[in-house]
Amino acid sequence: MGYFKSETPGKALNLANSIKATVHSGGIPSCEFFTRKKIRTLLILEDAYAEALDWNPVPKELAEGMKRYGIPVIYGRFRGSPDKFKIQDGSVFHLDDLEDHSNGIVLLIFTDGKSFQGIKKSFSLEAISRWPKVAWMDLRGQRFWDESSDLAMQYKIPIFPATASGLVQAIQLFLTEQGLRDKASVTTNENKHLPNIFNKNSELWIEHFLGDTLHWAQDCSMVKPISSSMAQKIREKFYPHLSADDIECLYALPNTTTTESNIHFSNEMLKTLRNGFMSRKSENEQNQVILFILDQIEAAKPDVPEDSLTYLSWESIKERVHLELGSDDDLKKYLGNY
Repeated sequence: MGYFKSETPGKALNLANSIKATVHSGGIPSCEFFTRKKIRTLLILEDAYAEALDWNPVPKELAEGMKRYGIPVIYGRFRGSPDKFKIQDGSVFHLDDLEDHSNGIVLLIFTDGKSFQGIKKSFSLEAISRWPKVAWMDLRGQRFWDESSDLAMQYKIPIFPATASGLVQAIQLFLTEQGLRDKASVTTNENKHLPNIFNKNSELWIEHFLGDTLHWAQDCSMVKPISSSMAQKIREKFYPHLSADDIECLYALPNTTTTESNIHFSNEMLKTLRNGFMSRKSENEQNQVILFILDQIEAAKPDVPEDSLTYLSWESIKERVHLELGSDDDLKKYLGNY
């Protein structure tokens, strides 16, 4: 984070300045002290309207982690504009109130940029761009950056992905020579937005959109709905080369909705993904995935009466997955004498 010179005098005597001050005061002894060095404060502002917060917990984790290292942290959430934000204890602050101390603050804005659309929001971005140490941390993966992210470029605010490596790059920017700021911003020009294919439910578009996560998404389509934790367990079991952040691809599929921690694919998307699951995997590979899913469902069996809604809901999900096996032997294995 680095240090900065505060206005608070320290205990070390500044001999040269003390002599000058004594001369200027007509020989009356006047002591001058070096100012104290302080660690910069980390100001984290999180966009409460950003959908990517559902799968990207980096802002909160960063705040908690830096506090453990003794770094002064202000962690706030804003709605619509960072001009006003609320911290965890419910107190409300205005960004303008901190501007006089901006030299000792590193400002990181975690957003997807959609809150900044509109003419009125341009004043906020212009004010933010004047901060000496500020970075736009985009909560989405770089492949999903769009015209919302381009706003950072427009106001010459350095932009980085809200990932571990992106945070390191942002902080290193503030600790190096001035001039790297413009270099960091240029990287967004190289981003290639997704192609505009008319039928977004077509297998071709989905394959291009998902890339390496295609087979993972096809596996996840076998559970309706699927929880984010279940999706991650499938990834860890069959696709360990993918990162946890890649779950963003599932959330970003067209017409996908979320409720609490569950992901709901649209009917059209489910049909396309399941067709791919059946056509691109051997029967043995299909069974491995389905049996693994059944094991996870069985492990999550609720400890409630069997006639309760919670139990019946769990049972219905289990039975729908059982139907995908299509084998009496496998059904008997998992259902027993049911």
